[in-house]
Amino acid sequence: MLGGVVVLTVLLLRDHPNDVQFIPPCPWFTATGLRCPGCGVTRAVHFIMQGDFWAAMSHNPLVMFVVPLTIYWVYYWGRVLWFGRWFVIKDPPSRVAWGLFYLIVAFWSYRIVVDLVGKVSGGN
Repeated sequence: MLGGVVVLTVLLLRDHPNDVQFIPPCPWFTATGLRCPGCGVTRAVHFIMQGDFWAAMSHNPLVMFVVPLTIYWVYYWGRVLWFGRWFVIKDPPSRVAWGLFYLIVAFWSYRIVVDLVGKVSGGN
């Protein structure tokens, strides 16, 4: 898994996601034509690694939460693999998890409304 993250990171640093053929399309977008909360994250990560934070935000603003969490996840599991034992991390309060859940649901709802309004008004 960690090797896959490293390979994907190197590919995204080098190539634009449209040029990488093995990244599958979003199944939600393919089925409905509406963007999910994760649509645009791959492109946003590419632009973050290029140093273009505004382009990343335009593709998916949630990436500002996803990238730090991913870096922490890689750090945590890297330490577990390196030292061969678990280390204790104090669990965040449950309201943090619920807050993230509500943030994602609100963002998804916003994206659906924007996409539907765009389709009704004749936009893309």
